[in-house]
Order: sequence, then structure tokens, then C-alpha cells
Amino acid sequence: MRLINQVSNRFSFSVAPYPPPTVTSFFLSATNFAPITAKNGIQQLEVYGSHFLVPLTVDLFYNGVVIATFGTSSGIHAEERGDGMVITFTFDFQGKAGPYGVEVAGPNGRSPRFVVNIAAP
Repeated sequence: MRLINQVSNRFSFSVAPYPPPTVTSFFLSATNFAPITAKNGIQQLEVYGSHFLVPLTVDLFYNGVVIATFGTSSGIHAEERGDGMVITFTFDFQGKAGPYGVEVAGPNGRSPRFVVNIAAP
């Protein structure tokens, strides 16, 4: 027997938006969360948080002004670790101490700025 023009029951569902990225900390890599110092030379840095979706970018601020932007296609690495996610990238602070901030942006939005006071070398 062949059935033609049969209609199934309607099934409704909704999809909640994925939360925007959240930054919880910003540290030197592999130093047990040691404070960052503004020394000359490349330092490997880690941004911890949640809801990091690729492709993503990290904006680095100094005194409230963007001084560098890093992307998944240009040198940053994002991975799950422990209870959250971490983004790793490198930067040379060139001895400039003061307030630095990071913002993470992805397809799910932009994080609030996370500010850290970087100490003098």
C-alpha cells in the first residue's frame, strides 16, 4: 500500500544562543600563574575563560587603546583545559608597564574587557 500526501505531527523546538566568550584570567604560560612583567622579548601568554568558539580573535589593549590583534589564523591557539578553555599567544611588552586588557571575540560575540596591571621589569 502506498500513502500519498501524508503529514506528520508538528514538532517544535528552540535553540538557545551560545553565550558570549568570558575571560577569567590572563597569565604567563607555564609559570604557575606568575604575574606578567613588561620585560623586553617575546613572552608566551595564556588567556583563560569559557565559550571560546573559533574562528576567534584576541585584542590586546594598553591604556584602553588596541595595540595588537591576534587571530586563529595568525598565531593564537585555543584549546580546552581543565574546567575551561585557554588561548595561547606571544607578545613583546617592550618594557611598557601599566594596565593591559584583553577581549576575545568569536562567532558568539565579544567578551567584556579583562584588565591586568603589568609590572615593570
